[in-house]
Amino acid sequence: MSMLKKIVWVPLVFCCQILYCQNMFDEAKILMREEQYTDAISLFNKVIMDNPWNFEAWKGICESYSMCGQIDSAQLMAKKSMSYFRGNEELVKFYSNLFWNFEAYEYSAYWYDIVYKMEPSELNRAILVLSYKYSGIDAYKSGQWEKSALYFESALKYDSTQQDLYQIVASAWIQIKEYKKALDVINNGFKIFPGDKNLKQIQKYVLFQQKDYQTLVEIYEQNAREHPDNLDAGLELAQLYLALGRGTETQLEYQRLKEKFPGNPKLYNAIAEYWRNLLMFDKERETYLELLRYHPDADSIYLKIAETYSNENKWSNARSSYKTYLEKHPGDLTALSLVAISYEKEAAYDSALVLYEEMVKNYPSNADIFRRAGNTAMIIGKADTALEYYRRWCEINPKDPEAWTAQGLAFEKLGNTANARHAYEQAENLKGNSISAFRLSLILRETDEIDIARRLQFLALRRAIDELARKEQRISAILSQDTTIGITELRKVSSETESLRKSRNTIFDIVDHWFPNRTDPELESELNKLLREYPNAPVLLEILADISMEKGDRINANSLYEKLLRQEPSSSKGHLILGEIKEANGELDTALKFYMQAVEINLSQKNMDEGTSNAYRAAIKVAEEINKLDLLANRWKQLHTIYKDDGQLTQNLIEVLHKLGMMDEARKLAEEK
Repeated sequence: MSMLKKIVWVPLVFCCQILYCQNMFDEAKILMREEQYTDAISLFNKVIMDNPWNFEAWKGICESYSMCGQIDSAQLMAKKSMSYFRGNEELVKFYSNLFWNFEAYEYSAYWYDIVYKMEPSELNRAILVLSYKYSGIDAYKSGQWEKSALYFESALKYDSTQQDLYQIVASAWIQIKEYKKALDVINNGFKIFPGDKNLKQIQKYVLFQQKDYQTLVEIYEQNAREHPDNLDAGLELAQLYLALGRGTETQLEYQRLKEKFPGNPKLYNAIAEYWRNLLMFDKERETYLELLRYHPDADSIYLKIAETYSNENKWSNARSSYKTYLEKHPGDLTALSLVAISYEKEAAYDSALVLYEEMVKNYPSNADIFRRAGNTAMIIGKADTALEYYRRWCEINPKDPEAWTAQGLAFEKLGNTANARHAYEQAENLKGNSISAFRLSLILRETDEIDIARRLQFLALRRAIDELARKEQRISAILSQDTTIGITELRKVSSETESLRKSRNTIFDIVDHWFPNRTDPELESELNKLLREYPNAPVLLEILADISMEKGDRINANSLYEKLLRQEPSSSKGHLILGEIKEANGELDTALKFYMQAVEINLSQKNMDEGTSNAYRAAIKVAEEINKLDLLANRWKQLHTIYKDDGQLTQNLIEVLHKLGMMDEARKLAEEK
């Protein structure tokens, strides 16, 4: 080709190529507007391959990837573009804004870091800090503790005044047990925010984990010395001593504070709480009485004093304090309710009902008072009075299934089955409870509406199991707390335990009423379904084990009772039945262990039922067969030192001593008895 032709041809080809690329770019932009991002990405790629210096094509492909949710690919292309446009401020800003808008904070932090170095303005710094902060939060939520800590630390590098970040960074390091790094962060935080309470708590935790108690004590003692007029500093030191189990030092510090801050309510309340958590209610009461001398007009202290008596089951003393409070606050609902409860605790239900009658007049819109008044009336056999209270409860809360259930129980007590049925049906329309379904099922059974009754019976059983499971979870949650279990928690456990007992009784009532022989295949099938839903429900295991025993299937019964004891090791019945199974199988040594354990559980629970007697008889019989009466006698002698007033234990121990020929010991025990 001649030189002239080449001069003409080359520019022509170049121009055609530019025109072709421009057409592809324009088409890609159209595809973006039409939200066809995959096709747009393909065209942008071609444009970039032909002309990597096409500034807008890089922007377009990154945006398209982002719109497709392919954020990683967008970041990869953005970084790749920098090999052609290094230091291009416009492009860097575009990427930083792009990733920020798509909440890809990890990538926006990367680009804003570059932007800030190019243009260190306050606005750019603020957005950079937020990018690092949000990146840290995202990593924290996904459990990437180290990554989150590093992002947060990057945020702090640019803005050390982010008070909350010191706590979060320290917490992230703690998650992976990097306690030294956590302490470094905390110490940096103290430089800017000296005395920050949250940081101090985290510091305390870290030092505890490191078992560096000496450093911990030194820090808090120094703080108390440096701030002698700061009550909080002293209280923190006292609480630290308490946490470390240094009771004497705790009490000395409280005494020092009392001398320094005489009559300070905050201090005295802290001291009272200290005694309360130790269950030393007399000391708690002394603390409040001392505070009352400083503040004789602080009537609320009488409520606290009354509570100390309640915790000791000294109900008449508690009432006296409540009544002192009521002299200045007549008609106070809380105090009146507590007085009524004190009567109930002493089984003085008539007195409690009189008080409730007064309360309903003064508080005609309080549903809870009508509920409690009705329950009290039911206990003393005044079903007609109870019904009136329950009706009023229903009027106040017409959508409360418990209120309708209570009405139904009152109507049944009065022999009005038709109205009882109506009340239970109302409760069921409101998704009632196990009692409403169970009682309604019994009424329908009597009217030969068997199919509906059976469905309700199984519904009642399902509800009762669910109610029981939720109560057990609540008890478990209280008992598994890391903090010391105090009187408040113990009360909750006690209340839940009582409620749990009622739920268990309801389950057995349902089964006993509908399946007295417990061998109905439909019952077993339903119980197994429930067991799959609630695999750790002891009551289900117990009933299914009983069914297996009635069917003569000792192997399955054994398996179920062993599982029951893993879930509920305090089941005396479980130990007794397993003892019987082992005895039937000829495993007498093992049987004896189970019988002895059943006896000990019953002693601790103060059971005096038929099962207890059976456990004693079985233990003696098996021990005699395998010549281990001496082992039984020695153990029961130990138990007798603890449970001296237990008549069953004493009687059975005397029998064992007779069988061993230890007549003098037996006679001595009999005389003591």
